[in-house]
Amino acid sequence: MRVLRIGTYAEAMAASGAHPFVRYEFAPDAPLEGLAHPGGGAVALVRHSAKRGAVISLIGRRLDAQAQLLAQPELADLLFAEARAGLISVPAPLLDDLRERFRLGPGGDWEWMVTTVNPPLSSAEGRVLELGPEWAERLIAFLAQHNPRTDAEPFARAGQRWVGVVDDGVAGAVGELAACGSAEPNQGGILALAGITVRPDRRGEGLGAAVTAALTRPGVRADGAVTLGMYADNDSARRIYHALGYRTEVAFASRVVTARERRG
Repeated sequence: MRVLRIGTYAEAMAASGAHPFVRYEFAPDAPLEGLAHPGGGAVALVRHSAKRGAVISLIGRRLDAQAQLLAQPELADLLFAEARAGLISVPAPLLDDLRERFRLGPGGDWEWMVTTVNPPLSSAEGRVLELGPEWAERLIAFLAQHNPRTDAEPFARAGQRWVGVVDDGVAGAVGELAACGSAEPNQGGILALAGITVRPDRRGEGLGAAVTAALTRPGVRADGAVTLGMYADNDSARRIYHALGYRTEVAFASRVVTARERRG
């Protein structure tokens, strides 16, 4: 199979079948680095994560084409261009294919979601407050305790917006955080949500939906879309996000991988 090298957004959109992940995770005016299946329906693109660095994302409209692209030596060359280990995200049904091709290290399973519609008004949305940089330390501690797997990094980069629900304080003191979340431009310039967290004793009150809706509505108004990623084992979060208009476009398996040793 003759793998095609691609370097522009237009090429990636065409080769992926205009997949939403390509549409919203990459900037139309920025150069890309990636590969494409010659028959279309599959691309492998280098995506830059603020926390995880370079990640190879395998996406497209055809699972068979993605499996074939995964098996090509050019993909391994792209994956290990800078180090002996690389991070790759593949559609969850291709995890066994990934295991056959590479030696698997740590990682996780997650879902990439997008919405292009305004969420319904949440009953608790009026309780959501803007949180400034002075909340950074409290947000870091809150996430470490209640959502340690999150990629969110409070006020680590410019352009972040943090909101939350705060309990009433005693005698004028600032109360404790009950919920929080953030929005930050992704590589494509579209707002991506992260760190949506509700304190366990406050779950069931609609605070997660309120925070998500408050962060989503401005992004849809400004850019026409908002994205988010969630761990695949979080069924309650999935129900909330889907009820607010998000749709799961890709279920990913992400793993650190190394090359298998040749035998014989």
